[in-house]
Amino acid sequence: MQFTLLLSKENHPVQNSYLPFIFSNRIYPNKYQCIVFMNIYQLCAFADEASPKLAEQIVAMRENNIEFLEMRGVDGVNVAKLTAEQAKAAARDLRAAGLKVWSLGSPAGKSPITQDFSVEREQFLRLLETAQITEAKCIRLFSFYGTDGK
Repeated sequence: MQFTLLLSKENHPVQNSYLPFIFSNRIYPNKYQCIVFMNIYQLCAFADEASPKLAEQIVAMRENNIEFLEMRGVDGVNVAKLTAEQAKAAARDLRAAGLKVWSLGSPAGKSPITQDFSVEREQFLRLLETAQITEAKCIRLFSFYGTDGK
């Protein structure tokens, strides 16, 4: 767990009730108040690790109480190759199950840097469309390889 520790001058009305507060085996003096906010972590998973089938991915996510997924594959199709219709259907099924797409686990950039960039560009444009449809906030990217020290 991550903690955020806030110290302020003694007259802050919200914080007065928190003294004395013990944190990491230290008692903070009454001159300062201390509040600890515990940041809640939300787990995200590659659901296709459980199954290539979206319906089974949904079951696995719900059984493990994980609300967010990094969409990498849907019904055996890589996220970079999903059509808009496939992305819409997946997004609909995920929303109906109470799940959200946090990120697209794309293969973008996982190719030689010498490869024709138009292929990567088209793939990335398709990923942007899928991210918009699924409301994904992030897209995983790789750095190109194959520079041979150049």
